[in-house]
Amino acid sequence: MVLDLAAYIATLKKYMRHKNTAVLVDTLFGSVAGPLGLKISKGQHKGEEYKVSSGRASELLNRKRNPDTQISAGTDNPKVFLNCKIK
Repeated sequence: MVLDLAAYIATLKKYMRHKNTAVLVDTLFGSVAGPLGLKISKGQHKGEEYKVSSGRASELLNRKRNPDTQISAGTDNPKVFLNCKIK
């Protein structure tokens, strides 16, 4: 069994004080995109920083859309791990 992004989001959301899926997904994507300097690679927002709308977050949560390949590929980059500090 593999924990996919939708299951991970749903699990985290259960423990959030404010149940805002867009903020949660935006934070998760930002934790990868920020350290790696990733920008949106295609579409009308090409070259802009990642920002997750509530509609897109809902699509990810409901498995109607997959995470961007740049984000998925960057999750195991050492720069991302170095940036994550557990307090």
